[in-house]
Amino acid sequence: IYAKRDQYAGEMDKLREELERVQVKNQSHSSEGALSSLEDDRDNQMNQLREQRDRAEKENKEKKELHDRELAEYKMKIHTSESEVEKLQVRLDRSYAEKDKIEAKLEFSLSELGEIKAEVDKSQGDQNI
Repeated sequence: IYAKRDQYAGEMDKLREELERVQVKNQSHSSEGALSSLEDDRDNQMNQLREQRDRAEKENKEKKELHDRELAEYKMKIHTSESEVEKLQVRLDRSYAEKDKIEAKLEFSLSELGEIKAEVDKSQGDQNI
């Protein structure tokens, strides 16, 4: 009986050791699984952050391109306006020059008219005598 008991006790010890090994192995697998799960979560978060960064960079690029286009259009409008102002200034200068010529002709004509009137008045005065 004692021999059998010792035999069973030995087998029980071996089974306990095997059970402990299996439990330790399961714990390490469980830890590895948890670690693997954490790594997967980290990878997913990193991928999401990359996607967010890429979207933000794309949006910034699009905003910059829009800003550059608007700036180029604005510069073209300024250039066009400056060109129009120059044309109008040339027309204004020509108009002033033409006005000055007309005023000079008017003064000359008035002067001639005054001279002619004086001659007419003189000849009428001579005829009355």
